[in-house]
Amino acid sequence: MATGSYIPNFHEGSRSEYIAQYIFSAFGTSVPVPHQEDHGIDLFCTISERKGSRAWPIAYYSVQVKSTDEAWVFTGRESVDWLLKYPAPLLLCVVDKKLAQVRIYQITARFQAAVRSEPPSAIRLMPGLGGEGEVCNWGDRADGKFELSAPILQFTIEDLLDEETFKNIRQILDFWVFHDLSNVRRLQMGLRSAWMISSYTTNMLPGNFFLVTDSEVHVPQEIRTAGEMMLWEQLDWLGPIMLSANDRLGALLATLMLRHIQLENDELDTSLHKPFLYYGLRRNGKLDATMGTTGVDDPFAPFDALLKKLQDECTDDDLPVEAGSTNSNSASRAAVVRTSTPCSLARAVSRFSLVISAHRSVSAVCAITASRECLWLPDLSGSNMSSPSDKRQKLSRDTSQTVTLV
Repeated sequence: MATGSYIPNFHEGSRSEYIAQYIFSAFGTSVPVPHQEDHGIDLFCTISERKGSRAWPIAYYSVQVKSTDEAWVFTGRESVDWLLKYPAPLLLCVVDKKLAQVRIYQITARFQAAVRSEPPSAIRLMPGLGGEGEVCNWGDRADGKFELSAPILQFTIEDLLDEETFKNIRQILDFWVFHDLSNVRRLQMGLRSAWMISSYTTNMLPGNFFLVTDSEVHVPQEIRTAGEMMLWEQLDWLGPIMLSANDRLGALLATLMLRHIQLENDELDTSLHKPFLYYGLRRNGKLDATMGTTGVDDPFAPFDALLKKLQDECTDDDLPVEAGSTNSNSASRAAVVRTSTPCSLARAVSRFSLVISAHRSVSAVCAITASRECLWLPDLSGSNMSSPSDKRQKLSRDTSQTVTLV
């Protein structure tokens, strides 16, 4: 490099970043990443909210700035993983310096790739022109091509000077940042699902939502385990709160799921369970009396017995089963069985209906029943899910027997 000179083309890219920084600073803070620290992100931004004479950040997001419509390309497993696991909302901004105009794109496509059991080995994010946009434009998923469709925002620097236009831009930016943030949270919780917007129009707030999940019925065991671990942690916190609020039914359901997850995952230490929850539900003796268990040597005894009864009812007689993992420290483990294929949830509910005494008075009763008129559940045992009639199975109305549990 000749001392006293610079590379014009490189400088043009920097000018685009200056424009983008100025624009995003209108909505909060906008901090540029030094070129020597550039790892794929150009701006770290916040959305701020004014309170009196001060402004407080309420959301954090990042922006990649480009000067052309070229695709944003991620090659190699490490680069793809970086995009899919990026822990904050992420936007793409294309700057047209001649028109002093910016186009801002949502990158919900990264969540479409992340929910799959096998993400693509490379991803190409291709921005489009303004107008009508579609989020779920999958393109060729095999080679990771994702059309970003229309920008969510397209405006000039001059547009920011108009109060109503600025307010509209701010509302749309807020919407997409918080929408992105909710999907980041779901993935970090171990959920392989993401909320998607069915369609939108540039410079307008979107309307319709629908849920997109991994299209595979069976996911690798490590994905399921990760989700169960997050659920276990939440239920372990929520169960005692429900019991303290005298929501004994909610506490029982949380406890059953906690115990089920623990039995399915040997690495979970039973000592991590809160004794308050288990002994609190057994205090009045109704659960032990119903399940035929006594004593306090095994705090899980009535819950394991109830799980075993539920498991027996949820297991199709004509499907093969495998014994649960055994452990010398818990005799009840061997009693829990797992079906090697999904059972029919509809058939299980129609066979087995529990009526559980409520928590606030002896006479109050809460019934868990299946009704022909109001409840539809998918038949998970079927393999043909191609038509609406195949996807749902009407539940038959059975006469339920009262069983006092809590």
